[in-house]
Amino acid sequence: MDREAFRAQVATAATPLVSRLETYLGGQHGLAEVRRRLTAAADRYATRLQEPDEQEQAARELCFVLFGTDAPPLDFWPTEAGEAVAWAIGHPHPWVSTVTARSILGVSRQRIHELIAEGQLESKRDSPDSLGRTAVSAVSIRHRLRLLKAAA
Repeated sequence: MDREAFRAQVATAATPLVSRLETYLGGQHGLAEVRRRLTAAADRYATRLQEPDEQEQAARELCFVLFGTDAPPLDFWPTEAGEAVAWAIGHPHPWVSTVTARSILGVSRQRIHELIAEGQLESKRDSPDSLGRTAVSAVSIRHRLRLLKAAA
């Protein structure tokens, strides 16, 4: 993981939060401290995401801290921070839509369905997280990412 890129991605994802704080604080007062703390927090998450005993909890916390939810937006996944979260847990939800799986894995819709048909991704229908459509297991996404990394 490129720590500088990771920090930049965490800072970018936190920009709406910093903007709200700026409005609340009435300008620049205190923002240097907020940015310093944000950088320090990004460093801590980067370290924790590399620790096998802490990476799952750190990934879940990072998603919630950045987005206030355990369902990050699709454009989060191709970032350094998104890749680190995907490596750690696949996704914070146990089952995700094929659209989310595509975003995490960076593949086409057709390739997702091929991976499901080949048994390389676990799927099921009618998951609460998939709104009645095919859902993909977060564990199988994580497993696929690790296989790809090992093969590279």
